[in-house]
Amino acid sequence: TNNNSLSPPPLEHRSSTSSTVSSISSLDNKQLETAALVPLHGVTMTKLLSNKGEAFYYKQRRSHIRRKRESRILYDLSEPVEELDEFISHSWNADPQVAVWTMKLRVNFWLAVIISIITTITMSWILCIDSTITTIVGIFLYVILLARGQDIPVKVPGIRRAADKMVFFDRCCIDQVDPIRKVAGIKSIGAYLNKCDSFLVLWSDDYFQRLWCVFELACFLKGSETMSKQRPLKLFMMPIQKSVFRCMFLTTAYWLLLSVSPRSLRLPLDVIMSVALLRFVILGDLGERMKMRYALSEIDFETVQCTESSDKEMIIDLIEEWYGSLEKFKSYVSDKMCHAAKEAVSTDRLMIHICCVSQPAILYGLA
Repeated sequence: TNNNSLSPPPLEHRSSTSSTVSSISSLDNKQLETAALVPLHGVTMTKLLSNKGEAFYYKQRRSHIRRKRESRILYDLSEPVEELDEFISHSWNADPQVAVWTMKLRVNFWLAVIISIITTITMSWILCIDSTITTIVGIFLYVILLARGQDIPVKVPGIRRAADKMVFFDRCCIDQVDPIRKVAGIKSIGAYLNKCDSFLVLWSDDYFQRLWCVFELACFLKGSETMSKQRPLKLFMMPIQKSVFRCMFLTTAYWLLLSVSPRSLRLPLDVIMSVALLRFVILGDLGERMKMRYALSEIDFETVQCTESSDKEMIIDLIEEWYGSLEKFKSYVSDKMCHAAKEAVSTDRLMIHICCVSQPAILYGLA
């Protein structure tokens, strides 16, 4: 198959009055004729992480009425947009708590680092406050800002906060309640990708076993080939890892204990910390990346699934419409998509994770 002959996903926006509703045969003509244009939606990172990151929690066992109410609340978080900063792709079955913390690390990391360092230096070097108190305040401030930094209205002239960026997140930006608007939103995926400067994969073990995830990533890469001459499009792959955040809290406790414990306990604390850093950060991250590379070479279209079973037929129809056939899409995924995704599995996130875990040590040293 010649992949160069494949047409990229349509970049125009699809309204709910167009052919996008053809797959909903149960709706009468009057409903189709009166359906309004569905504008492209985006949500700020602050709203996405609001209410304890409720947007990341998908509970299939909940009643239909409750899921419908939650979907309406999430959709109301978004707003019509002309441009988007980032497209976030994720599996709905990923661990929600770790996914939320992964996004908080991405959004709040530098704010937490800068403010905690400035506070520590001010307290220790200028105000000459006791080093133990300074360490405790600095570390607690760092952890609090990592957890809630997106809610702090800090404005720096000429600098746009990561929390203010407008992103696409499917549960917030595609109407999951109204069937016409849902189909229109899904078929507008090309327009969403056309409006984004970057594509973020929140990778979990089952990411490449979700048809919707594979479809999104393939569409982004195919569309980026068309858009590359107009502006560069960036692909980021960020593993969702429990180990990193467990180690972060372990190191926080370590440096807090070190600042108040007698010298006789420092050697045991050092040994525990060294083992934890090696096991949970370095080996843990490398292990996740090996899993990613293996998953990229083992995508099985016979076993891929959709969280919402009703979406599978619609997505396959879109694949056949945009790529010509399912076989051509499979060929594209196994060739160009896997190669591009492997290239994106770099050491950038490993360094951020190490910095995240080691920040309490920096604050201890500054105090």
